[in-house]
Amino acid sequence: KAETTDTAAKYDPENGFYLNGEHYPLRGMAMHFDWPGLGRAVTEKYIATDIAVMYEMGVNWIRMSHYQHPQISYEILSRYGIACSAEIPLVDGVQLTGSKKSGTLTDKFKESNQLRDLIKQNYNKPAILGWIMQNELGGGTYGQPAGGINSDVSIAFAEMITALNDEIHNLDPIRKSVMAMSLDHCYRDDADWLLWNNYPGWYSSSVDGI
Repeated sequence: KAETTDTAAKYDPENGFYLNGEHYPLRGMAMHFDWPGLGRAVTEKYIATDIAVMYEMGVNWIRMSHYQHPQISYEILSRYGIACSAEIPLVDGVQLTGSKKSGTLTDKFKESNQLRDLIKQNYNKPAILGWIMQNELGGGTYGQPAGGINSDVSIAFAEMITALNDEIHNLDPIRKSVMAMSLDHCYRDDADWLLWNNYPGWYSSSVDGI
């Protein structure tokens, strides 16, 4: 039975994830549209096949990367009882429109309404645990003190993420705000939850970390 309180989904730093008061370790992966010859033009048949395979693997959480997915995706996840996070396509970085105009970037991005649309369109989807507002911003350097934290771009990034984080909590006070990073020393606490991307065997031959 699902609860509709802010205690339904909780993360304990010592013991892990809890769902409705029960210990519930999350095991899963990111989901893209990777069918040969189709790209993002996938139909329900292919989405259902992907999710069925992941369910058979024992997956109970899926990251809907890095863009809005069709409504049917969340509906199929709910049928299987698989949790997920939904995500906007803010990946790697954005470009400032002018020097020392951090507000320009923040306002321009907010006006796109991508995050607002994502939440309003999917607010009633029970599978969603959190809203991901960026993936590896700054090429994975967001929040690193060595990356020029006081530079125009870093300040603009911080303002933008703060605005997005506030938007999430204004529109959905129950679910969590989430960021995904690729480096474990990105320390900023602009989100409720942080995800760490790991690429063993992807960008190099090393499989350390699996």
